[in-house]
Amino acid sequence: MGNLETLLIVAFSIVIFKNTIFYLFWWQMKEYRLDRFLIHLNIRQGRELLFSKKEIFKWLLLFFTSLMFFTNLQDLFFWLVLTLFLIETIFYLIQLFKKEWKWPDFTFKTILIMILFFLLCLGIIFAPGFLAIKLLIFDRLLFLTVVILVILTNIPAKIYQRFIIQKARQKIKNHPNLLVIGITGSYGKSSTKEFLAQILASKFKVLKTPANFNTAIGIARTIVKDLKKDHQVFVCEMGAYKKGEIKTLCDIVKPEIGIITGLNEQHQALFGSLENTIQAKFELIEALPKKGLAVFNGYNKYCLQMAEKARKMGRKVKVAKKERDGLKINLAGKHFLENIQMIKIVAEELGIQPKETVRLIERLDLPPQTMEIIKKKDLILINSTYNSNPQGVLAALDFLKTFKGQKIFVFQPIIELGKASSRVHQEIGKKAGEICDQIILTNKNNYQDLFKGAKGKITFKKDLSKIKKGIILFEGKGAASYLKLLITNY
Repeated sequence: MGNLETLLIVAFSIVIFKNTIFYLFWWQMKEYRLDRFLIHLNIRQGRELLFSKKEIFKWLLLFFTSLMFFTNLQDLFFWLVLTLFLIETIFYLIQLFKKEWKWPDFTFKTILIMILFFLLCLGIIFAPGFLAIKLLIFDRLLFLTVVILVILTNIPAKIYQRFIIQKARQKIKNHPNLLVIGITGSYGKSSTKEFLAQILASKFKVLKTPANFNTAIGIARTIVKDLKKDHQVFVCEMGAYKKGEIKTLCDIVKPEIGIITGLNEQHQALFGSLENTIQAKFELIEALPKKGLAVFNGYNKYCLQMAEKARKMGRKVKVAKKERDGLKINLAGKHFLENIQMIKIVAEELGIQPKETVRLIERLDLPPQTMEIIKKKDLILINSTYNSNPQGVLAALDFLKTFKGQKIFVFQPIIELGKASSRVHQEIGKKAGEICDQIILTNKNNYQDLFKGAKGKITFKKDLSKIKKGIILFEGKGAASYLKLLITNY
């Protein structure tokens, strides 16, 4: 093997490795779910995975250079492929230096896929045939290859997950005095969980699901790894994308208290309709024992409907009042009052005195990346990048409105809203246009809807380094890289 062929293999390996870890990061964000994968391919950002200008160029190059290959122009073909991979390698190494690579968490499934992929790459490199055309073809089939590996590794991953889930079930069964509080809804789950855990920790030994570990395997891992004999309360966030999934989670943890934080169009593309979303979330209430407590957000009309249904079932129901009831909250955003009203109900139900509850509420800390305020000289940065939903975005804009000075909104459009997507983004665009001086999108999903709502106040991937004064709201996970870059370069 000559020096040029070795150089080609090195460049190819860097390109393939970088693209593979990006695809795995992307799949992990979608929880390796085929339904979320297919929905993502229907939006602009998803289509660019397969049909960006770079991807189309490489397909055309494969076609035309293949013609060269079969007309005795192998040397020219080799140099074109080598040049292509070298250019990509330089570009990716610059990205790596700038810390712009997207890395997946190296879980059992991710590591298994990487091992299989490494073996496949070795097979391609050392198989008989002209090296350049083998590598270019493999590069073009990379996305499909990762999809196939994800599907194939679902089998051992499912076996492993069932083992962990069964182990978690047994551990819960062996802990009969543990009080489990289930929290679900379209929005507000994580902040409600974090606030409630902080309040209850004043009286009980509390375990909570970390970060967004709200799936069956995430909850099961938390139980297996972290649940101790002295834990008295388990605050469990429950996520779902279709009917039946909340029921599965309830079968594992056996909740006695259920909190519904609010319902909206979030993930409607997966649920199919808002009615399906309501039915799916109500599975938490159906799973409660007869003496269990169901707590609902009184600010949300769908929650009020669910509360009435729960009463008819004979459940003990409490609805958070819209009045402040003497509460003072020292948090960025009035919308957190919805969460705190529900938390107050549960805390007092479990024996924490009202005055003590109020005192603890005044000392609550926000979860990371949730309306977190960062001050940098003349800049005020609002970090709301943990997650994004329609109600949360509008509430964050309301909070931004309270500031004086230049207001900038860095926004990742919301995915999986289904038929409601156009209306929701026009509504967000309209409000943002009224409040903000600039609106910067992290991608071009729903660009036209936002542009229409904001009446043209939209830019795309703008450099923030020149902004030295004002208030910048970063909303959605995609905005986190903008915030990080701004802080790093400040």
